[in-house]
Amino acid sequence: MKLIIDGYNLMYKLKPNDPTLEKKRERLILLLSEFKKINNVDLILVFDGKFQESGHRGYETRAGIKIIFSAKEETADDVIIDILKKRKEKPKNYAVVSSDNKIKDFAYENNIHIILSEDFLEYLT
Repeated sequence: MKLIIDGYNLMYKLKPNDPTLEKKRERLILLLSEFKKINNVDLILVFDGKFQESGHRGYETRAGIKIIFSAKEETADDVIIDILKKRKEKPKNYAVVSSDNKIKDFAYENNIHIILSEDFLEYLT
């Protein structure tokens, strides 16, 4: 199972008290790494990268989680939908965590399981 997560959408539902954006992201990554260990899923965490200078997506892997920052002129929603459009496996092998309507609509239309961010929090906390 590949689980694609709308990073900031989930992070702000978590209501982190950390002082900086970087610390908030780190906290989310830590929680997700624990979730990944327990549930044995492939995790892709997507963040908006609109403040970066590059017109290219940023990629890194931390704690076994693939992290993608969108390019300057795109949103995390755009990246998630692009990943889903290019998928090589059946829709049943994917799930998306987001409460954004654009992502929910695409997932429903393509028979991809959607988990609302606020519901997914129950698994993390």
